[in-house]
Amino acid sequence: MKNVISLFLIIIGYLYGVSQDTEWYYNNPNTNTFDISTTEDFKGFVYLVQNKITNFEGATINLKCNLDLTSYSNQVNLNCTFKGNGHTISNRRYPLFNTITENGVLEDLIIDSSCGISSGVDIGMFCITNKGNIRYCCNYATIDVSVFDDYSHVAGICALNYGSIIGCVNKGRISVVQGEYYKKVQRIGGIASYNQNATIANCKNEGNISLTTKYYGMGAGIAGDLQHSNVISCINSGDVTVRLADSNGISANDIILYSGGITGQAQVNSKIDQCINYATIKSNAEYVGGIAGQVSHTSLSNLVNYGSIQSIESSFYSCAAGITGFCRNVNYKKPFINCVNLGTISAYAKTNIATAAGICMEIHQSTVANLLNIGTISANASGNLSNKFYISQYETKDCDILNTANSIADLQDFVSANHIVEDIELNNWSLENDNVSMDNNAQIYIEPGFTNTNVFILSEKIDPTSNILITTEDNKSVCTHFFSSKSFTIEDLMPDELYKYTITSGEIVKSGQFHTKKPTVSIQSNKPEYLSTKIVLSSDCPLDHIDFFGAYYRQDTPSEYKWTKISNNINSISITNLLDDKPYLIRPFIKIKGKEFSNVANSFQTNKIVPVFTLTNATLHSLEFVCDNYEDIKSFNPSLQCADSTYSCNELGNVLITNLKYGQTYDCKITYQSPEGEKSGNKISASTINDGTDKCLQISPQAAMVQGVIYNYGRKAPNGKNFTNCRFEYRKIDDHIDVPSKFVDAILIDDNTCFAATIPFESNGIYQYRTYVDNTYNPNSSYYNKLVGEWIVANKNNSQTSSHIVIPKFFNIKSNKGSIKCCLVPGEENIIASGMEYNIENVEQKTRTSDLTLSLDLFSSQLSYYGRYYAETKSGIYYSELFRFNGSGEINFIKNSDTPNDSNTTTLTIYSPNDGKIILTDLISFTIEAPKGASFNTITLNDVDISDKIIENAIEVNNLCGKNELSYSLKYQDDVIEEVKHNHNKTRVYAKDCCIHIESSNRNDIIRVYDTKGTTIYEGKATAIPVPIENIYIVSIGSNIYKLFVR
Repeated sequence: MKNVISLFLIIIGYLYGVSQDTEWYYNNPNTNTFDISTTEDFKGFVYLVQNKITNFEGATINLKCNLDLTSYSNQVNLNCTFKGNGHTISNRRYPLFNTITENGVLEDLIIDSSCGISSGVDIGMFCITNKGNIRYCCNYATIDVSVFDDYSHVAGICALNYGSIIGCVNKGRISVVQGEYYKKVQRIGGIASYNQNATIANCKNEGNISLTTKYYGMGAGIAGDLQHSNVISCINSGDVTVRLADSNGISANDIILYSGGITGQAQVNSKIDQCINYATIKSNAEYVGGIAGQVSHTSLSNLVNYGSIQSIESSFYSCAAGITGFCRNVNYKKPFINCVNLGTISAYAKTNIATAAGICMEIHQSTVANLLNIGTISANASGNLSNKFYISQYETKDCDILNTANSIADLQDFVSANHIVEDIELNNWSLENDNVSMDNNAQIYIEPGFTNTNVFILSEKIDPTSNILITTEDNKSVCTHFFSSKSFTIEDLMPDELYKYTITSGEIVKSGQFHTKKPTVSIQSNKPEYLSTKIVLSSDCPLDHIDFFGAYYRQDTPSEYKWTKISNNINSISITNLLDDKPYLIRPFIKIKGKEFSNVANSFQTNKIVPVFTLTNATLHSLEFVCDNYEDIKSFNPSLQCADSTYSCNELGNVLITNLKYGQTYDCKITYQSPEGEKSGNKISASTINDGTDKCLQISPQAAMVQGVIYNYGRKAPNGKNFTNCRFEYRKIDDHIDVPSKFVDAILIDDNTCFAATIPFESNGIYQYRTYVDNTYNPNSSYYNKLVGEWIVANKNNSQTSSHIVIPKFFNIKSNKGSIKCCLVPGEENIIASGMEYNIENVEQKTRTSDLTLSLDLFSSQLSYYGRYYAETKSGIYYSELFRFNGSGEINFIKNSDTPNDSNTTTLTIYSPNDGKIILTDLISFTIEAPKGASFNTITLNDVDISDKIIENAIEVNNLCGKNELSYSLKYQDDVIEEVKHNHNKTRVYAKDCCIHIESSNRNDIIRVYDTKGTTIYEGKATAIPVPIENIYIVSIGSNIYKLFVR
């Protein structure tokens, strides 16, 4: 597969005119070290990085050949170690790399004189930006550009330096001319232009540097501008010229021009140490110095200038000095120590002040020691001799002056007496044959790392017998290294520790100390979820030095102080068992060589579990929702609570709420399960629809009872006429369009707009139906309007019940306006009779009416009744649900009993108090019971005595068919049949001689007597009450009720 990819990349390269080879990468999948052996290999390296196939982090690239990059402009970031091994780049017209990252190292590479850059803004031959390390590289190429931009940075090695540059040389000429209309700062340097938090050590510039600017410019042989950076043991031998292009129309306040042999400007805790300038430094304005144009908050030590320093033909202030034109420190003192000028200093101003100083024009708030000027100085100002100043050495303000040197001998005497001043090691001075030299034998630059520390030999000559001994702070030996090469690495040190070193080189013994870097760890990303979070940690320490990553975490509450610790061998850590919607603190750490390094705590909050439901469908009797974020929160069982029931999501996150009322608004409460138990979220309101065709109530092979809501019934149509005609339209689904539909009148079954009807299936086939409402006008009339519902297929899937017959059904049983009423929708059979059947509570004798609406005047408010509606067809009698009511109109439903009494066994109760006869038809089995208070005297079935089958005043008969005749006679007690309510007043009620007798201790009670229909036949206080016929009567005395049979 990798070979196929490699071939594909070669083809792509060919199509785009770029010859590249990536086989060297794909053929070595298990290594982190790669060889580039051809120019095509290098182009393949660029292609792999540019197309984000790999960034080679942690890898080492070995260049095995010279590279000819004619007409090749591609450039990428360098994120690995790239070893040039002394090979050469030729014919390159662009920076070799864009950025050398923090992980990048470029070393031992040469750019030859066939290369060069003639356009651009930020230019460095090896890279534009360095955040890593550039070592032992050399540039021969010429940079000659005209810059048309406010800001530009141009240098032989690197334009913008935020890392380290060690042992590099620039031999190429650099020339920058600023465009006419651009006024901002131009920076130019032989090694690096702009430097921040950077180091340049043991570097040389041999190329001439030239900057022509309109207003602002900083130029130098090594670094144009230093900000919190160090330049150590560097040498400049290339002439530097920084000049204003034209002074016409420009005021002195508009310009900044700093030039120096080492740096143009140095600020913000910078350091310049052990540096030498041999070249001529020229400028036509502001400050020019053998080492620096001007410095502030900068340490200066062990510096020598041999070059000629010239401020020439200046139309503005002109200052030339052997070390730096101006040194200003504020609030704290910096060292200005052990520096010598041997060069010629001259300043010339046309119309302004000219100042020439051997060391520095003025030094502010510094520790001054061992400064000496041996060179000649001169200053001239045209037409005004009072504007020229000669400062043979330096002038100071608010400085600590440790000594005044008048000769090289004085310098050396101070060094011998004060080997180290303010942590600065002073170099020795010597004078041989009138030549002054500064000895830098056994000079090193230490670049502390975390566990590995690089040591660079800065001395010109390396003595292989020289060595460095590393010890701990308490003088325990760590290791010894000999100076066998110009650099080496001390490994396996402890991070954030102080180490001492001792250098032994012949008779020279030097000591010092360094502190390894303290690693930092931070949270690169934190992705809180509901009960967990996943953090990715990052550290400035290389991953292969870290033992493991970890974090401490706790809930961010005043009562929580205990931290929980978790760790992992990779930088990705999952923290679980959290609570949702809670603030937490998390403190990351890493462990290196058994030592833990942590950072400050960061705060985060777990996500709040918020189930989000959206209504997706509403019908007459259902609402359907979907949980929009179900996949994220399904483990928390998001649910909806509606109408006293809880509905959970299905596997797709849908919730269906059924058995609702049409046209109603429901508040659904959102709930979910958290580790703390059930929690409630927001409420979501939704409404069922109030118009449309509904499912079948019943269906059989011959018919279907259908229903629908016709919202517009009784409302006005667009033409102003009311909709008054409600029907159901039905037809077969396969009927031709020319076949007319059929209609059946709709019956209102509630107090609003719900209608029902039974549609017959007149032939085989599948039927559909819909609601249909119109007005009574002719369909051809302009007044005619209709509204229809959607078609619904009449089948079992769309029906509440399915049976062999559609039976009558009762709806909306209620009391209203002094009556009890209901709605009856016939089934598929004609109704023979219908009405209500009722009885007084605890009185078995029932009364049937032939009306569906009964006046409440028929019933006593003192009694309770049981009732149910009935409808008789040829198949049997069908009943409504049973309800309890009274004469005041209070109704309570007992149970659902609206299915026909068509079971195999029927229970009959004798209601008549007299002997009688019953005709039984189509009953297979039945049980017959005598009324309470009575028993069977005789009972025959089809003239056959079956009295022997009587058990506990009831008889069961089975296996009947056809028509049967049952005859019976009853016998009764002569007293109370049943005391419905217990008598607590010692009242005796009994029947005798067609009269009801009452014996009571409380003669103030009102006595009421009712017949079995509930009709009041007496009300008063008599103790003997005659009754008209033999029957069962109800007697009410106060709160007590009695049931008697009177004969």
